[in-house]
Amino acid sequence: MLDVVLGSAGCLFVVVSSTGVTGGFRLRGYAGGSGRLDVIARCILVSQLCPHCGFIGVLLGPPRPPRVLVVKPGVVFRSERDVVVELARVLERGSTGYMEVLDVGFEWLVNVIGRSGFRHVLLKEDGRSAFKDPGLVSGRAAFYLGSHVDMPDWAEALVRRSGAISVSLGPLSVHSEHAMLAVLLLRGELEG
Repeated sequence: MLDVVLGSAGCLFVVVSSTGVTGGFRLRGYAGGSGRLDVIARCILVSQLCPHCGFIGVLLGPPRPPRVLVVKPGVVFRSERDVVVELARVLERGSTGYMEVLDVGFEWLVNVIGRSGFRHVLLKEDGRSAFKDPGLVSGRAAFYLGSHVDMPDWAEALVRRSGAISVSLGPLSVHSEHAMLAVLLLRGELEG
C-alpha cells in the first residue's frame, strides 16, 4: 500500500504522533486512551478532501513504537469514530482493506519518501511564510507535522538532515487538521 500512496500522490501528509498508541486500546473514551489517535483520525478525514493527497501517520506511543500507518488512496470514512474503529482493527491485524501498519523506522520512511520524488517540507510556526509565497507548498511535496504536540526534536532533526525546508502557516500554533486544510487551500486542491 505504501508503494501505491507514494506512486500516486501529488502531495503527502506525514503526521508524527508522539503519543499515538501502537497497540490495543478501548474504543470507549478513545481520545485519551489511545494516546490521542482522535487527532490522527481527524487528519485522515481532512486528507480525504483531496484525491491526489496521501496520508501517513507515524505512531510513537506504547507498546511497540514506531509503527507507520498508511491509508489507502481513495478511501472515504464518514466520521471520526469510523476512522478510529478502523485504526483499532489495523493496529491489531496489521492490514485491512483501508489501512496498513508497517513496523519500520522513521529514518527509513523519510528516505523512501525522498527517493520517491517528494520534497520534504516541515510545517513550523517559525518557517518561511506560505501565505507570502504559496510556491513553498506547491509541487510534489511531503508535509511533516506533529499531532496534538510538536514532532519530537530527533524526528524534526532527521527530516531537516534530509533537506527539508521550514514553512509557516502563521505565527500561532494551529490544530494539525487545520494546518492540513490551509496547505490544501494554498495549493488550490479544494477549489471547485
